[in-house]
Amino acid sequence: ANVLRSHALSLRGMNKTVESALAWEKVFEALEQVIPCSELTCIVGLEALSAKLLSCHLDYRGAGRSWLRRSLLASHLAYGGGYASWRVLNVQTFAASVLDGAAK
Repeated sequence: ANVLRSHALSLRGMNKTVESALAWEKVFEALEQVIPCSELTCIVGLEALSAKLLSCHLDYRGAGRSWLRRSLLASHLAYGGGYASWRVLNVQTFAASVLDGAAK
């Protein structure tokens, strides 16, 4: 997982958003299998969501919807509290429209 994470970070640094989103997805899937309720899985889920939103031009209603849900679930498994705690943890990370869209 650490090699995949390093690869995803390097792709993000090269502004290869689609490839970065795919790499973060692979890291997240690996962590979901090994440590599904961990803070690390939650953090990687947020990275994957962010990369996916960048790669699909912030389309959180369409292409990014599944990642929004996966990020919410990972946050809930790690911290509890569902949407309310996810929003508190990510209010500085995502635009208000994305935060509001996660509530639906």
